[in-house]
Amino acid sequence: PYNEAASEQLRGLTLGSKVKAQISRPRNIGAHNLYWAMCSMIADAVPGDYTAENVSDVLKLKVGHVTRIQIKRGVVEIPRSISFAKMDGAAFSAFLDRCVKVVSEEFLPHMTPSQVKAELEGMLQVAA
Repeated sequence: PYNEAASEQLRGLTLGSKVKAQISRPRNIGAHNLYWAMCSMIADAVPGDYTAENVSDVLKLKVGHVTRIQIKRGVVEIPRSISFAKMDGAAFSAFLDRCVKVVSEEFLPHMTPSQVKAELEGMLQVAA
């Protein structure tokens, strides 16, 4: 069991019980911090009054992490949540990779995605 709550759930099971399990990879807090550092860095660098949350919404739209709602005049795209409860580690890692690619294409065209990621990781190590 991963934690005490999981241990408690297992204690109530008897051998041969039917169970349903959901398997997921836990989120990496480092990847989460890297994402928000990237959003903050962009918000601080671009002209205007932007926040990390604004940048996050733009990235979600650009990578297609949206809910599409049909209305009378067309389709509206609303950014979806990236909360720990909504995305496991594998899903967030794929999302982050797509976002880093967008950042290198849209905001930092002089850098490759791997250079963007390395720069952010370096920034996080200095801040720690």
